[in-house]
Amino acid sequence: MLFSRLRFFALNALLMWALLGVGFVAIPLHAQPVKISGPLVLNGDVSSLYAISPDGRYAVFIADKDLDGKNELYATRLSTGIVTNISGGLVADGNVSDFRISPDSAHVVFRADKETNGVDALYSTPIASATPVKISGNLVADGDVRSDFLISPDSTRVVFVADKDVDEKFELYSTPIASATPVKISGDLVADGDVQFGFLISPDSSRVVFIADKETNGLTELYSTPIASATPLKISPPLLSGGVSEFHISPNSARVVFTANRQTGSAPELYSAPIASATPVKISGDLVSTRQVQPGVLISPDSARVVFIADIDTDDVFELYSTPIASATPVKISGPLALDGDISIFLISPDSARVVFRADKDQ
Repeated sequence: MLFSRLRFFALNALLMWALLGVGFVAIPLHAQPVKISGPLVLNGDVSSLYAISPDGRYAVFIADKDLDGKNELYATRLSTGIVTNISGGLVADGNVSDFRISPDSAHVVFRADKETNGVDALYSTPIASATPVKISGNLVADGDVRSDFLISPDSTRVVFVADKDVDEKFELYSTPIASATPVKISGDLVADGDVQFGFLISPDSSRVVFIADKETNGLTELYSTPIASATPLKISPPLLSGGVSEFHISPNSARVVFTANRQTGSAPELYSAPIASATPVKISGDLVSTRQVQPGVLISPDSARVVFIADIDTDDVFELYSTPIASATPVKISGPLALDGDISIFLISPDSARVVFRADKDQ
């Protein structure tokens, strides 16, 4: 009787699993990891810079795999375990510094002093073969490509900052991902002007937004340019001093949201501008001079609203606000806080309906 009942329950369980479409997989009690870097030379190491390609087919990593102290770039085909050196030969004492995998998983773009020791240029290679092309082109003596290079979301172009034409003058360039035809898209900069760290490519791959002291040395303003041509447009408001700090591009690529100090000593305020026109709107509303918008602004996934932390209503009490992305009608959404309470972190739900935040709200 007991056996019959056990068999009945077992058969019902199997039937339920079948109805749910659950497959049977043999799982070993002690699953063993697979070494995908292959053998390493004595004292060789895989660096902390490694990534899986978006299509899940390759692991790309930097390692001194073949010669101790010489960091080269490798790709492992995960289905076969075959490891390929994709950086090609490097000059004596040359090393690969960092890399990015294109969103379509076809190319790896990497920075290395491949041809001249101490001169970091930018290269692109197919993910499965060592046929690198120096896409940064030639650099001026002592020139280097900076570490903040990006691949466009459509995988067609690479945007990078380098002192390519004048040593220590860092300008913005764009090139096709597989050819060395860079275009300087930041336009001309004032003497001692530079493109700052942290430019962005729009999600639709059409434009690049960057901060630079382009017109006045030391005054960092916000610009937008087509990704393949040097026609930058200043989209930040007139600034006396101070400058633009944080900025974000909306998911629909239509607008740029940014914080700016209108003059030295003033607090950051929040602005929104169309990505291709110089018509900024101050969406935080007018703030008392001692009050400010904190770093960590978020745009909702549907590109409709901006959520931010600021002490708009009470000096030094930082609360949570939401405003339409193109108008200055902020609403406080955090509700009352405890005495001396503040908001610390927040997130917007993927459907753009709600905001989750952490605060010392009750005590």
